Amino acid sequence: MKFLNETVWNDLRRKIERRCQLSEKQWERLRQLTHIREITREEYFSRQGEAVAAAGFLHSGHFKSVQLNRGGKESILSLYMPGAWVCDLESFVHGTTGRISLQAITDSVLVCFDKRAEQAIYRELPELLKYFLRIHQDYIILLQHKLFIMQYGSAREKYEYFLAMNYGELIPHLTQRQIAAYLGITPEFLSVQKGLSKK
Repeated sequence: MKFLNETVWNDLRRKIERRCQLSEKQWERLRQLTHIREITREEYFSRQGEAVAAAGFLHSGHFKSVQLNRGGKESILSLYMPGAWVCDLESFVHGTTGRISLQAITDSVLVCFDKRAEQAIYRELPELLKYFLRIHQDYIILLQHKLFIMQYGSAREKYEYFLAMNYGELIPHLTQRQIAAYLGITPEFLSVQKGLSKK
């Protein structure tokens, strides 16, 4: 476990201050309840089939949430960029075994808190309860938009969505087949869309 250095801490603070104001005493308490975790490429933050121990703010790096079927085939459900909150929410909130795995695509740094720290945060820093409620609302809206695009969008619209979410910087780190599977199109269709975007 590592304590927060100033760069990572200030990044988290800026993220929260966009929507929530805390006193210096409250900020210091939050700092005491969180810690840094460095995760290397392909390392797991949490695994499918295991209880989730922590939630994290992604300071740097990239993540994916994946699910393995019975045949061991991987499906990418979500992608995470710097500034996102990374967590298997169902498992973390309800204490159930995780249905997904969270894996680093690139070397990453997260600011983490465990379940006990979460309870202390909500008890001692109620302003953050409202902050996380807004974060969850934003995530639901984003998920609805993604589901609509994936269900009804054309291959072109799906690829434009991928780029609009700034996922384009992940292209060097994911295979053509992985990106195509995430978008629900064939690798051949993806190649066509990538070619069109360059024109």
